[in-house]
Amino acid sequence: MPTRELIASITGKKKKDWQDKLSEINQRQLTTVGLFMQRFALRERRGLLGALRQSSVTHIPLVHIREDTTREEMRILQQHFGARYFTIHEFMFQRLQNWRGFYKQLYLEMSTDNRVAPMFRSRRSAVSVSISHTTKSSPSPRPKIMSM
Repeated sequence: MPTRELIASITGKKKKDWQDKLSEINQRQLTTVGLFMQRFALRERRGLLGALRQSSVTHIPLVHIREDTTREEMRILQQHFGARYFTIHEFMFQRLQNWRGFYKQLYLEMSTDNRVAPMFRSRRSAVSVSISHTTKSSPSPRPKIMSM
């Protein structure tokens, strides 16, 4: 059975959010983290990427990007931190041309309804299911993983 590992992640919305998380990561000398950029504006992401280069972090295998993430940001994350997986939401498929050259590294993150949108049912690809997106109306705190 393959080894599985939980990794700490950098999340938030404001500069203080990523600074606090990065400070704790540096204190603990963590080298591998996840990065969720969904709520960080471009200005915050630029500061975060610069700070990551000066941190204990050497590996960021998974990055959740937002619709305005640039290919340059993705290149930096791939080249400097070995990013292999970039997750996106369903609505972001309308902007796929923004990430030309990264298509094989893009993975769909399910929306909160736990359903595969019709446009994806005929495609064979990997799907990321985030348990952070469960809702109070869900019958169980664990989302259903649907086969495609």
